[in-house]
Amino acid sequence: MTTRQLIGRRRQYAVILAFTTPFVVCLSGCTDSHKVPTYQVSGNLTINQKPAEGAIVILQSVGKDVDRRGSKPWGLVDKNGNFQTTTYEHLDGAPVGEYAVTFMWRYDNHSEKSPDRLNGHFMKLENSPMTVSIERKANQLPPIVVNDVKQLREPSRSNEPAFGDENYLKPKM
Repeated sequence: MTTRQLIGRRRQYAVILAFTTPFVVCLSGCTDSHKVPTYQVSGNLTINQKPAEGAIVILQSVGKDVDRRGSKPWGLVDKNGNFQTTTYEHLDGAPVGEYAVTFMWRYDNHSEKSPDRLNGHFMKLENSPMTVSIERKANQLPPIVVNDVKQLREPSRSNEPAFGDENYLKPKM
């Protein structure tokens, strides 16, 4: 093989390498390797003796992270107060582990600027009404019942927010 042919072949390899490297990198980094097995989780949330329709329940790991990305299974509460959790795909459940049950209840879940009716109180681990163990089976959580909670008033439709009484009462559980 001549020097010219050798150089031509090296250029060929360089071009092939230049075009295939991004795909190989993407395939190795764009996988679902962070996913771990999940198990169905369902529950019910009532606040002040009413279903907390629209509240978002979030399971926060109290031990080590459940996967490499630190996923937090969550569920949206329906009109009857029921929810099912999602971690990676719609309603797939949660990985095995110990979790603090936290939640928020915005007036408008489509806006991050919408205030939490509960003033962020139940998003703090230390205010979690319960911890739960998710096992390798379908999991039905005990009812989450929170009473005597003062809620922020719904913001007015004008540009001025009406946040209501910010002196927060500790809930009776």
